[in-house]
Amino acid sequence: MIIFSLTYVDFMIRYRTLRIEDEALIMGEKLDNSAEYLDGLLSKIEMIPKSMALNPIIRNVEEARFPDFFEDLLNIYPEIHSVYAAYETVGNLTGTYRNNSKFQTEIHPPAHYVGVGEQWYDLPMSQNKFVIQDAYFDESFLKVWMVSFLNPVYDYNQTLIGMVGCDITLDKIHELVDNLSVDNENMAFVLQDSDIILAIQNSSYNGRKFEDFARNNSENALYSLVSNLELNSDNSYSGTYLDSSGSENYLYSVQLRNPNIDWKLFISIPTSVILEDVNQIIAMLSVLGVILLAIVGMLLFMLSRSITKPINSLVDITKKIAAGDIDNKIEIRSSGEIQELITNFQQMVFHIQAQISHLQYISDWSPTPIMMISKEGKIEYINKRFLEVYGYNLLEIPDLNAWFPKAYPDPEYREVVTNEWKEHVDNKKFILEKPIHFFVTAKSGERIYTGFRLMHLENGGQYLTLENETERQKQEEELLRNQKIESISLLAGGIAHDFNNILMGLLGNINLLQLEDNLPAEHVEILYQLEKAVLRGSGLTKQLLTFSKGGTPVKKIQKIKPLLMDSLSFVMTGSNSVYELDVEDDLPNVNIDAGQISQVLNNLIINAQHAMPNGGIIEVTAKLVHLDNNNEKSAKSGDFIEIEISDHGCGIPQENQKKIFSPYFTTKSKGNGLGLATAFAILKKHDGFIHFVSEVEKGTSFFINLPVSSDKPLKSEEIHFSNNDFVGRVLILDDDLIILKSVSRLLNKLGFHVDQAIDGEILIEKYLFALKTENPYDFIITDLTIPGGMGGKEAVEILQKKDPAIKAVVSSGYSNDPILSNYQQYGFIAALHKPYTVRELSAIINSILNK
Repeated sequence: MIIFSLTYVDFMIRYRTLRIEDEALIMGEKLDNSAEYLDGLLSKIEMIPKSMALNPIIRNVEEARFPDFFEDLLNIYPEIHSVYAAYETVGNLTGTYRNNSKFQTEIHPPAHYVGVGEQWYDLPMSQNKFVIQDAYFDESFLKVWMVSFLNPVYDYNQTLIGMVGCDITLDKIHELVDNLSVDNENMAFVLQDSDIILAIQNSSYNGRKFEDFARNNSENALYSLVSNLELNSDNSYSGTYLDSSGSENYLYSVQLRNPNIDWKLFISIPTSVILEDVNQIIAMLSVLGVILLAIVGMLLFMLSRSITKPINSLVDITKKIAAGDIDNKIEIRSSGEIQELITNFQQMVFHIQAQISHLQYISDWSPTPIMMISKEGKIEYINKRFLEVYGYNLLEIPDLNAWFPKAYPDPEYREVVTNEWKEHVDNKKFILEKPIHFFVTAKSGERIYTGFRLMHLENGGQYLTLENETERQKQEEELLRNQKIESISLLAGGIAHDFNNILMGLLGNINLLQLEDNLPAEHVEILYQLEKAVLRGSGLTKQLLTFSKGGTPVKKIQKIKPLLMDSLSFVMTGSNSVYELDVEDDLPNVNIDAGQISQVLNNLIINAQHAMPNGGIIEVTAKLVHLDNNNEKSAKSGDFIEIEISDHGCGIPQENQKKIFSPYFTTKSKGNGLGLATAFAILKKHDGFIHFVSEVEKGTSFFINLPVSSDKPLKSEEIHFSNNDFVGRVLILDDDLIILKSVSRLLNKLGFHVDQAIDGEILIEKYLFALKTENPYDFIITDLTIPGGMGGKEAVEILQKKDPAIKAVVSSGYSNDPILSNYQQYGFIAALHKPYTVRELSAIINSILNK
């Protein structure tokens, strides 16, 4: 009864604690959600002055356009109360703010605001960075409590010329506090620097010190706790305090994550409200506890007289069984439940005897080798599977002294195994959590990679299972090699994407210079060579992307000869071999991914070089062939361009010829066996094929067959363009500012008005606003991926629902992304592969505007 009482008290204490903790979790979740909402609101508003500072209207101080620009921002962002820009030497203060349902713009000369100190104008200017100003009452202009988001402005020479900002009123934060309060039982509030009230239920305290509120409302204990608050590692706090009446209250707090501010959200609730239902349960359980104690006492008294004797007899029998006398018979007589217990116990003994026999059978026929060793090191048992795998019987290995020399014949390795074995045996841990692995030499001489799982027995011996893990070890080695290749592939893909973005910035600016009038001929030639070098670098990145993805080819109609010449020139530079190129005149076009086919050609030319380490002649030919259904080379038929690459080297041995297209097969000491396997896969995706003939010590010839195409390539010289060829509005999405600027300038040169967006959400806002104001964009160009934000695919998918007639062009540095190959399936009307030239851009624009 005493134990029951103590258990009851312990239960109620635990239940009370858990109830408080449950309420704390609910309060914490509410507050965390509110903090996340407020953090999101601040981050959203923080982007407004930052993006304003980069806008040409602000940087060029086009004050006449400020009112319309600011009203657009107030329409787009209903959360903000006012927007303004101020210049100390080059302009005025222009501010637009909400006046009920209308907008009002005011203009003030510098004399009205210069020298106001660290209030709003000098703050970003003096700190030379974005800042969020502490809450303040705007006595000079708007006569309301507010928080300002401020950013310095630089002209295009990076000279500091002024600042921009926007404000939110504390009413926005006060709405959050109202949502956290329920029937005035909860008290929610937001503090700045743990001192200034930004929002509380009694809004008359907004902007005042929390100390004033605590003093006027007898909340001194709460003020002391808040003033000395120490947050946990997750920037939160939970705990209790006593108010002025002595009542316990629960407080939960969380700090906002924005690094520019020190704001904390608080919520407090009386513990009595939390525990109201707990007190009712305590009263009910107290009555039930008294009744239960009385019943238990009566049962114990009655049962003790009827079961003691047979139970004692049953205990004696169990001691004999525990000593190993499993055949002991039970001849105890009783009645009722005790007799049923005795009968069930006898049946349990019978089942144990049957299970022992069954386990003996299972062990003998287990698919896993088993060994049992005595405390003295004698091998007492091995099963049938052990004999099949390792070949030794008990006569050959009666003990460990006989086992170790046979299983580990090498003395040095045997010493390593013996030391580790003793370490695990001496450990005395009942079961090893992980197997220990050794190479065991079987009777046949085969070395088997074996995982030993050891279990200590009560008699001091060991029970072992021996798992043949030779095949698993090979699989793990292959998996590790695949993981290394995958890591290199991911790295190659990332490098190629970033490098394509860099090349796009270079190429865009080169094309900008090429559009200038009256350039000297020497400069024109230099710019042409620069453009050619960038495009060659782009070809290398395409090969990296092909290696990283092995993905769907992005095909174009083109001639094969320039591709052959580029590959030979690239690979043969610095080689001790020479090449001979013979290409038939007027070969038809092929529809190929130039980067992937270049990779195939490069691999085959490199293999030809390696086959002739002392140098030689590599012969390369290209001709038109027709294959019918009965040809011996392939099941494919039709017209093909056949490329032959021949060397006069060592040749391929007959036993290796069926393996050369298998992944990871290689005869090179430093090869990875992927070159020909990759070539095979690439040609298959081009509806082509590859085959070879080889003779040892005479050489090898590889044949690449690509289907011909009747289509014609779009020649760059057929695309004519000049400055101001076009007219219209374009919206560009890209997170790379260099690309954003260079492409915008190119489009400006071509005659377009260009707007910019750095993530998909901004793109959607600008596009829908232009649509709403009946000043739509003629087309948009979107980057495919935006790190940490919405990319072009998601943004266009959303905009298509609003405007099914949208004209969107997808652009990406991942030039082998499937979306670029099948862009129409994703709502795009064209695709641009970074880096792209102004000629390619003009061709796309022509196709869009002529549709």
